[in-house]
Amino acid sequence: MPQDYQKAMEWYLKASKQGLSTAQNNIGILYRKGRGVPQNYQKAMEWYLKAAKVGNAVGMFNVGYLYQTGLGVEKDEQKALEWYQKAAEADKNFTEAAFAVKKLTKKLNREKASGASKNAGK
Repeated sequence: MPQDYQKAMEWYLKASKQGLSTAQNNIGILYRKGRGVPQNYQKAMEWYLKAAKVGNAVGMFNVGYLYQTGLGVEKDEQKALEWYQKAAEADKNFTEAAFAVKKLTKKLNREKASGASKNAGK
């Protein structure tokens, strides 16, 4: 059976009107990937934020991903880290979020240390 992303969007929209945060997050995914709808990172962010605001950890993670990559928003790794942390706190079993926190924290600390050593040499 072939995948019908337009039909999926219809059902996700109905479910999102009922307040289902998983559907809101999934609408964001369809917009981010351009499946059944034209690719639109800003709309993806809107839907991820809707899901995140009601406690959906995957939505929080996806907000962080867009900030980290700069898709549809100005790239901001500090904001990305904050959203990854929220996702990890919202779902203690969300290992992908915990890993993203660890990896991005390490990267930012390394960049901070590199910048400090460059400034010390001036």
